[in-house]
Amino acid sequence: MKAIKNKIIYDTATATLIGGNGYSTPNDFRYFYERLYKKANGEYFLCAEGGPLSKYRISTGTNETSGSETIIPMTYAEARDWAEANLDADDYIAAFGTPEEDDDHVIVTVNFNKATYDMINREAASAGVTVDDYIERLVTRS
Repeated sequence: MKAIKNKIIYDTATATLIGGNGYSTPNDFRYFYERLYKKANGEYFLCAEGGPLSKYRISTGTNETSGSETIIPMTYAEARDWAEANLDADDYIAAFGTPEEDDDHVIVTVNFNKATYDMINREAASAGVTVDDYIERLVTRS
């Protein structure tokens, strides 16, 4: 599947498939399947499809729905969280490495304008790191 979202091309034919997960089979109206991909530039996205009673249904009229297929861009952190919830440990480690257990971090809320936030997400994805790690690298540069 190929789609353009926010002026960015996402193409399953040229991206690397990391893994997938879903529910049931295509003859079930509640069926859905999601596949996580990584582009050559480090960006992540889901290619998702589902039946007329799935979370990927689309309205086709009054009280009518149909199945659909869509592309969902993801940040590195979103992709990592999706993989943690939907892939087995070996596939997760192959894609994102072994998670480190770390108790010396503090959660901080920061407010950016949308353009800055989008740029940070793109730069972090290109570097293959979380947004947290990207910002920490910027702040601790000497």
